[in-house]
Amino acid sequence: MVAVSLSKANQKILIIGLVILLVLVMLGGAAYLYQSKGKVAGAVEDTEVTQLILTVGKLMELPEGEKPTLATVSDPAQLLAQPFFARAKVGDKVLVYLQAKKAVLYRPSTNKIINVGPVNVNQPAPTAEPTQILQELPTQRPTLTPRVTPTNIPSPTVETTPAETPAP
Repeated sequence: MVAVSLSKANQKILIIGLVILLVLVMLGGAAYLYQSKGKVAGAVEDTEVTQLILTVGKLMELPEGEKPTLATVSDPAQLLAQPFFARAKVGDKVLVYLQAKKAVLYRPSTNKIINVGPVNVNQPAPTAEPTQILQELPTQRPTLTPRVTPTNIPSPTVETTPAETPAP
């Protein structure tokens, strides 16, 4: 073996160069992982939705030609006020078909459909946490109440005169 001796100045330059190279490699790896993270997470979610559609599709007829939105029940106590989620448990899955206006509550632990109900698409889109998405789902068909709107047609006026009392 041949021993190479470097002066102190050359050793410092070599160490600084190796540290810079190591930092650049680490930054490049971090950037790659950051960019690919979204792609991997999306692929995992797509796989989960596809698997859930296949599983629930064996139990009931699902709407075709539409990819549902998937939600997971994380706190059923917040949903108890809504009849649709009355029997929901932690871990239950909700498949929401917006075009078909249908929601399916499925329990993977028992492989059972817990509830199916309509979705009202006229509600404003939720802007907060996923649990609020579940809270915004309708639980029953809306009740229509007729509304009377006043018009500009004047009301007829009726004049009354006191009745004459006969003289005794």
